[in-house]
Amino acid sequence: NIFDWTSRIKMHVFQDKPTLLMATSLGGRGGQSVLDADLNGLPHFGANITSSFKFGSFSAHFDTQANRISTPELAAELLQAVTAFKAALPASTPSKETQS
Repeated sequence: NIFDWTSRIKMHVFQDKPTLLMATSLGGRGGQSVLDADLNGLPHFGANITSSFKFGSFSAHFDTQANRISTPELAAELLQAVTAFKAALPASTPSKETQS
């Protein structure tokens, strides 16, 4: 896999960049095992984990007809995780295109 090969070139693949981890699945644990593995493992590869979010069972918490999260508590948790991630991002510098 690409992660395996890139980590052989330089182990700190993520270069200390802010990282938001999210997991979901169709199963009852909702990606918890993968999320746990990433929370423990990715910092060794230079991930600066700012927040994480476990959606749980996708079919139980997402309304495909309305195309939105159907569980208000999860929507609030996601917003909180994204807000923490955004707060950890460096301030952006306007590009040359936007300055003209």
